[in-house]
Amino acid sequence: MSAVAELKEQVAATVGSKDRAIRPVTFPAMLEAYRGEIMRALPRHLNPETMLRIALTAFRMNPALARCQPASVFAAVIQASQLGLRPNLLGECYLIPFKDECQLLIGYQGLLGLARNSGQIDSLGAYLVYEKDTFEVRFGTDPGVNHLPYLDGDAGAVRVGYAVAKLKGGGTHVEVMTISELHAIRDRSSNVQRARAAGKKTPWDTDFGEMARKTLIRRICKYLPKSNELATALAIDEAPRQALNIEDAASGIFVPPQMIESAAPEAPPVKAGEIVDKDPFGTGFQ
Repeated sequence: MSAVAELKEQVAATVGSKDRAIRPVTFPAMLEAYRGEIMRALPRHLNPETMLRIALTAFRMNPALARCQPASVFAAVIQASQLGLRPNLLGECYLIPFKDECQLLIGYQGLLGLARNSGQIDSLGAYLVYEKDTFEVRFGTDPGVNHLPYLDGDAGAVRVGYAVAKLKGGGTHVEVMTISELHAIRDRSSNVQRARAAGKKTPWDTDFGEMARKTLIRRICKYLPKSNELATALAIDEAPRQALNIEDAASGIFVPPQMIESAAPEAPPVKAGEIVDKDPFGTGFQ
């Protein structure tokens, strides 16, 4: 049975009617009932049927998602579609259950791809420097790095991380973070604090390298020209809670709840479209 046929069966069993006025009450049912929203949200390079299969597979691989509000799971999938990111695939983004809500976690590869696709950057990368590596960095009018990795056995512990971006039309930007700065970012994370209190591991424990590189990409993107998709992804990633709903996700708008609550200076909603040369939310990404 095809994925589409299976979804249709679940819709019939769950909703019990073809009347679209009746809101589906499970995530698989929503995928089928609102597939038009996914089709409109996706960029041209992603196939709607493929996105449906990827989303359903991600949902089934994590049983805890079934305990989340179905609308929050669907809203996260719509938001991922708006950004052109595929859940649980190649580190682009992840569907993460938090209590009874699904949160969209942007992965390192997702941020990297969105930054590279902005049309303003020739190249972008993040790297870790180990104790036995040779590393030099310079700033000023001609910023750059010289990094010679130690390849003859154990290189020791991580001591520094850095990100380098080359801009179209010339120019290089470098951001460097010490291991103490990376640990400070990790320790301020509310997710890490909750996990430690519960005696659980986090991606910082299991995939330190990827989390450190993601932190470096977030840091350097603060100073780079950004597409609205990248600005939205950074805002989502920084928000302590997302509070997405289907209507806002389908419209392509995301404003972090804490900005509304703190009466931050107004900024235009983030929509797919033009390149912007600064962070429209004014968030201090680290």
